[in-house]
Amino acid sequence: MSDAPAPHNIEAEQAVLGAILLNNEAFYQVRLEGCDFFDPVHGRIFAACKQEVESGRLVSPVTLKVQMADDEGLRALGGSKYLLNLAEAVISLSSMRDYCRVLRGLTARREIIRLAEDARAAAMNPG
Repeated sequence: MSDAPAPHNIEAEQAVLGAILLNNEAFYQVRLEGCDFFDPVHGRIFAACKQEVESGRLVSPVTLKVQMADDEGLRALGGSKYLLNLAEAVISLSSMRDYCRVLRGLTARREIIRLAEDARAAAMNPG
């Protein structure tokens, strides 16, 4: 078994989240789920964004700060400052679809790896 990390692209994850925080309409360009984010904190940020946007509420670094106040992982990344940095780092909203395609592809690769590891484990322990 390899000790290499599973395929991921943290920068693409940050770009997608930042775009949503900057412009909630960007959420409707996203065809992702929380599991498409390698970083568990990013998955939880996305889930919180999804919940707010789908409920018709504004999602921003300010509103998520309150909603995610108890998230230890977000706190370890810098809390509300990290959320602000995500929104401030957005270069282009027009790249959202490309970033989403990249993240979906990486999710598929991680799933293939997981299935291969499960098959290997099953083959090593017959019966």
